[in-house]
Amino acid sequence: MWFNPESDVIYLGQETCLGVLVALLKSGLPIQRIAFDAEHGNYSYHNCCDTAIANKRCLQQFLGPQVDSLVRRLRILHGFTISGSTENVFPGCPSVKEVLLFMKTPGPFDPEIIDEHGQRWQVNTSNPSDCVNFQRYTAERPHYPLVGQVYMSMNAYTDYLLATTISSIPVRNSAWEQGKKAPKFQLSRFSQLPTGFVFKLLVVNLTGTGQHRMVWWKFNLLGEMLLGGKRRGECNVNSMFPATYSGPGSYVLKFTGPEQRVAFQMEEIMKELTKAQELYKQEIKIVEPKMAVFPAKLGMSL
Repeated sequence: MWFNPESDVIYLGQETCLGVLVALLKSGLPIQRIAFDAEHGNYSYHNCCDTAIANKRCLQQFLGPQVDSLVRRLRILHGFTISGSTENVFPGCPSVKEVLLFMKTPGPFDPEIIDEHGQRWQVNTSNPSDCVNFQRYTAERPHYPLVGQVYMSMNAYTDYLLATTISSIPVRNSAWEQGKKAPKFQLSRFSQLPTGFVFKLLVVNLTGTGQHRMVWWKFNLLGEMLLGGKRRGECNVNSMFPATYSGPGSYVLKFTGPEQRVAFQMEEIMKELTKAQELYKQEIKIVEPKMAVFPAKLGMSL
């Protein structure tokens, strides 16, 4: 394998079995950056070596069917020793500095696309050919992973992953215990857009149902009108987060499509915002994404 450990990222997608990861780590390559799909709620195994590994009774507490697939990978990356064994079957990866976690669902500030057939295409698709086009989430453009029914901040999520990963590993064997050397967990997304497309967003603070109803109606009307472009094989989408009124707070209006169409949509929405302000006598502020304060009902915070 030829790669630059200083800059290259080794990506092992959801279809990569555990055996490949084990073999890669046992090779001793000085891997500094590695990436996995962060797909929670998946407890299935591949038909090859994953099942063979999981069926070993001594591995049940670490890699058994009760363990999420992402956590299995992180435990193998961490490394552990089986009680009573002198063989270092899972040596881990001491050289790793950064673990990229590709989120499978769009965050509040991510684009979404709907094609000419009305099918929604997630920009966060894990297509290996798009690996050169990825972005790390930041405090300015964060993601809020949904774990169960709870939206977590990025820091809370990575703390949760770390605690879950090392929960079954004896403290004396934990390489990532607090105060010891642990890699940086970085939430990321693939950022491939169709050729000729741009992505823009507006974050607006709405104070009541009336304002929201006006903006939501105009926003969706524009999207339906522009989907008429399907006869030319074009595609476009209007997407709002949160999708329905959830109380006073920030709402993200997301525009994805050809540049001229997006510019037209944004101009029309600005006109509608002015009308809503005048009708309800309440200011609608446009804020930077990092200043967004989502409705309390969602339980989201930085």
